[in-house]
Amino acid sequence: MNELETVIHQEIARRGPIPFDKYMEWALYHPLYGYYMRSSSRVGREGDFLTSPRSGSLFARLLAEQIAGMWDWMGNQRFTIVELGSGAGLMAEQILSEFQARGRGAGLSYVCVEISPPAREQARRKLSRFSHVQVAASLDSLEHVSGVDGCVLSNEYFDALPVKRIVSRGGGLKEYFVGSRNGVLVDEEGALETDHPRERLDQLGLSLSDGQTAEISLGLDSAVSSIGRILRRGFVLTVDYGFPARDLYSPGRPQGTLRCYHQHRIAESPYLHVGEQDMTAHVDFTTLASLGMREDLQPLVFTDQGSFLLSCGEKILKEAVEQDVPPARRLKINGEIKGLLHPSALGLRYQVLIQGKGVGLPDLSGGKINRLSRLGLNISV
Repeated sequence: MNELETVIHQEIARRGPIPFDKYMEWALYHPLYGYYMRSSSRVGREGDFLTSPRSGSLFARLLAEQIAGMWDWMGNQRFTIVELGSGAGLMAEQILSEFQARGRGAGLSYVCVEISPPAREQARRKLSRFSHVQVAASLDSLEHVSGVDGCVLSNEYFDALPVKRIVSRGGGLKEYFVGSRNGVLVDEEGALETDHPRERLDQLGLSLSDGQTAEISLGLDSAVSSIGRILRRGFVLTVDYGFPARDLYSPGRPQGTLRCYHQHRIAESPYLHVGEQDMTAHVDFTTLASLGMREDLQPLVFTDQGSFLLSCGEKILKEAVEQDVPPARRLKINGEIKGLLHPSALGLRYQVLIQGKGVGLPDLSGGKINRLSRLGLNISV
């Protein structure tokens, strides 16, 4: 039993079973023992999972192409990118380098928002050669700023927010709590801690089939509210695992979407490797867009990652394919493109949502294939 397990067992002994979202919060973000708090080496081949920026710089270049179009549309002399869950600053470095190569680095500010102290320190070192870069622990710490004109960017951020695990039993909803039995953490079903999960499903006009398990991320509310407060004018560009609500909560997913990753393998249980494995749940993009509308964030584009990157970066991809490079480099480039675009890789597994605030209805290059209607919201674009 490691230190975090000991803390959790002690808490259960004092107060009884704890809601799963509280357990997930501790497992990922406990200030001393949480998975994201102890080390910045969790990403990459030496860690537990890979992200698109780790496969090469092409993903960041394609994002930069779309963000440059957003900047052009706004017509501002200066532009700020706020990246949520920026880690050790790898994607920030790639995007800043791309804008610098385009001769637009002088007008660009970049804010890295990262909860992990070791990762923030690495980001500060990595990005020290760029001017107008800020590294912050949370969006809330940025709220003293009068307003951001630019783009709030995230890649695999919302899927790591703590979730409630609920299950339908006999026409009603139960919630999973974490209990302790003979020194082992286990699932325990109980009455809902709050009505929020039921209210979320009611707002979506959905219900679970009997015995179906699902995840509800209540943290979306506060995250989107914070984004709305800091963004005065501009865009929100979100790339993440997920589905529209009707697909996410369909009977075809009877066990929900909670996944744990340890050393590049899907772990068997959220109660193994406590504080030493990643935990994620797919994003409800319908709710993410709906909450944004309350903050004057108009949904503009919703599509899969493959379609988005092909649309916004056709020229960049063509140049990457046609450039004359050694065979080993060619193999790496082809693998990177396939990983980002192919339906069997990340092309269909990731979704892209673009929202706008005070920008009207721009013609965004990444929105040539737009499936906004799949969100099930009353949106006029």
